[in-house]
Amino acid sequence: MGTLKVDTVVGSDGTSPVTLTKQEAAKVWINLDAVSSNAIRDSLNVSSVTDLGAGEQRWSFVNNMNNAYFTSSYSVLNMGGSSRCGINGAGLALITTGQDQMYSFITGDSGSAGQDNYRVASAAHGDLA
Repeated sequence: MGTLKVDTVVGSDGTSPVTLTKQEAAKVWINLDAVSSNAIRDSLNVSSVTDLGAGEQRWSFVNNMNNAYFTSSYSVLNMGGSSRCGINGAGLALITTGQDQMYSFITGDSGSAGQDNYRVASAAHGDLA
């Protein structure tokens, strides 16, 4: 067995990224602060974030997904001291090929209420258009 050591792997043209074969990588991901400013801390393929109200954010993609049936995962970190935080990704009717959104909430004895969180993160998997 030999050892392959490289710093950069590119396509056969010398500049393009290599094509993943039988592998999937996130096509969109985002980490944002929904408490103070909805500022995007870091992202891939995200152009902007829209604040839709307490606990609800929508982000737009730079490059659209192939269809609206992509899969997203969400996570939140609430620095406000509540330990009862829940997440509800947007219903399929609200997801488009160019956007994703989520709703996070605090659960309690009297129901649930939207809650902005210190760290909101999401990743989407599927094919780009």
